[in-house]
Amino acid sequence: MAGEARLVYYDLEWSNSDIIQIGAASGEEEFSQAVRPGGKMDPFVRKKIKLDVRDGPTGKRQVFDMSRRMFLPTADPRQGFEDFLSWLEELGAGRELVLVSHGNADILVLDMTKEFIFNGFGVSAADTAFWVSAAATGDADCESTSSYLTGY
Repeated sequence: MAGEARLVYYDLEWSNSDIIQIGAASGEEEFSQAVRPGGKMDPFVRKKIKLDVRDGPTGKRQVFDMSRRMFLPTADPRQGFEDFLSWLEELGAGRELVLVSHGNADILVLDMTKEFIFNGFGVSAADTAFWVSAAATGDADCESTSSYLTGY
């Protein structure tokens, strides 16, 4: 139906507050982008998510998928975030989007804000880690959380 909000489920792989990969899905639409982090990866995170950052065949650091033993096409942070926002804009096409994640909303906003590209982009964000915590404690102030995450 026209006008209904569209849910976008996303997940981030990150280490030391740097996003390494953005993955998202909404219906049949999917987005995936490896992002070149500014620093080194935490060894524990590298082992857990099976991604590493190595000097790639392009001469730049690239994300390396340790399971598939291959380099992933890797964008600089600003380009990766701009590509994600462009995908979201196309996906929304005039409809409100609600980004749904489990424990990643603050990292996404932090990293996009560092690149100065998130300001003014009108989406809502829902962090399921917050909702689970709110349900457990009886504190479900949804409006203030959405305002905090989106700036609206």
